[in-house]
Amino acid sequence: MTRIFIGFLFVFATSLAGASEKFSNVEEAVKAIAGKDLALGDYNASSPTKEGSTTLGIIFSEDAENSHGQLFVLDREVAGKYIIVATSNKFMQARGPHHYVEIVQSTGRNQFYIQVNHEEACGTGIDIYRFALIRGVWRVSGLDRTVPDNLSCDVNNNSYEYSANFLTGKVITKDYKRGQVANVKTKHETFPVYLLAEFDPEAIHEK
Repeated sequence: MTRIFIGFLFVFATSLAGASEKFSNVEEAVKAIAGKDLALGDYNASSPTKEGSTTLGIIFSEDAENSHGQLFVLDREVAGKYIIVATSNKFMQARGPHHYVEIVQSTGRNQFYIQVNHEEACGTGIDIYRFALIRGVWRVSGLDRTVPDNLSCDVNNNSYEYSANFLTGKVITKDYKRGQVANVKTKHETFPVYLLAEFDPEAIHEK
């Protein structure tokens, strides 16, 4: 498990072009993006293609007053050199010590997600942010949220689930009672375009 304020990376196959400076490894690229104060932790690589691969990641830092996060995308050439192709603005990440990232994972070519856990009195809530490369632009493609059952205080039960596809507008919500699904609703909403370059978890809300 990778705790918050630790950098974490994720790699899967694709090829992007456009930047000039090349780096020998991920650590050098991250230092160029965020400076020496941001630590680099784990990364997960999928099988590269003949064109190379792309590294996507998120790094966190903490100073005396605030904590910040930043997303980045690196292209890895077949020869092994890394090129910075995209970064997000730094965003505030001041949710406290009980929030941490547990999983950074691929869900297919040009898609990945990060899972942020937040410990509550009677269980652990989960926010999953999904990202995808859409027509050459990295976007936040969806949000999945699970809320534990704080009423019964049974850590095995959820009280609410929310899943939104920001690309299609489809939203599914589920309400639970005593661990059983009590109500399911499906609707369509219009979401703004959430860009990876502007990613801020505090600006992404349910509809």
